[in-house]
Amino acid sequence: MNTNIKYRLVVPVDETQEVPGLIYDLIKKYPQGRGHFEKFPRPKNGKVEERKLVVFCFGKSMRITETLSGMSREGCRPATIHEILSFGINQRILQKPFSVTALGSMCSIEKTKHVPTLFESNSQGKGVFLEWAYGSWNEDDYFLGVEY
Repeated sequence: MNTNIKYRLVVPVDETQEVPGLIYDLIKKYPQGRGHFEKFPRPKNGKVEERKLVVFCFGKSMRITETLSGMSREGCRPATIHEILSFGINQRILQKPFSVTALGSMCSIEKTKHVPTLFESNSQGKGVFLEWAYGSWNEDDYFLGVEY
């Protein structure tokens, strides 16, 4: 068994809603910086369907290209924002102890690329923020992939 893969699960993914609506379903309020989340479009032919999701933790510092290659070697692509929000909504307990990032959706904020990350903290509860997408990821970072 590959030790980079922490969980494999099937989750219903909802691509019929706008991103701010999914975030509201997740955290029961609209996020700060809501306008940035509106930059992620709803897929043109969005639907609700079950998808095989995979949670990765590579256990070492890696650049984004290395992370994407590691997912690809396992037959996965990076999750989109709709997939990671659906994961958070449907797997609240499983996701609670770690933050997880979706590298399959990026938006530009002030000329830099950002990716969505789910987190949970004692002071803020469950949330989602846009993280800078350059540089290296740490050995304890988690990523969400989708099986091809």
